[in-house]
Amino acid sequence: MTYRKFITSVLKDPHIAALSKSSKFVCERVSREIKPGCKYIVEYGAGDGVITKYLLRALPPDGKLVAIEKNKELLSELRRIEDKRLVSLDADVVHVSKNLNALGLPKIHAIISGIPFSFLAPQARRELVERSHRALETGGLMLLYQHSFLMASMLADVFGGVHVSFEPRNFLPYFIMQSTK
Repeated sequence: MTYRKFITSVLKDPHIAALSKSSKFVCERVSREIKPGCKYIVEYGAGDGVITKYLLRALPPDGKLVAIEKNKELLSELRRIEDKRLVSLDADVVHVSKNLNALGLPKIHAIISGIPFSFLAPQARRELVERSHRALETGGLMLLYQHSFLMASMLADVFGGVHVSFEPRNFLPYFIMQSTK
């Protein structure tokens, strides 16, 4: 997706918080956290697939990635990625999270999220994190990349801990928050 088309999508949809696509530095940092043995991943707010492509590179040949996106223009770009391990879902993450087992994955090893949690009501944020925690396999990873530090304390509360790093090489910079079940 061209930068111009991306910006047009951003301007039309008030639910998109990004002002630019995630940089290669963000994509590399996020995908580096996909460890060997991590076969089943759910991506909340996959956008046009810029991070999805990096996640697929880290995914084993027998893995599966379910990428959820509700913006139709971004979803159209996401669906241009040709990889049999990718399932793109036209849905709202908050609704899908009510039954993550319905995604058809035998387990969920990692949940990667770029959705703007600041746009959700506090109760919806908490429910989404708690549902994600319940759905993850023991040892599973929840990773959020966000422009604010907002979710760190909630992740620590639900998961019992959080590791936060900062990636300045993006416009706007990201906090990368990771918690393990």
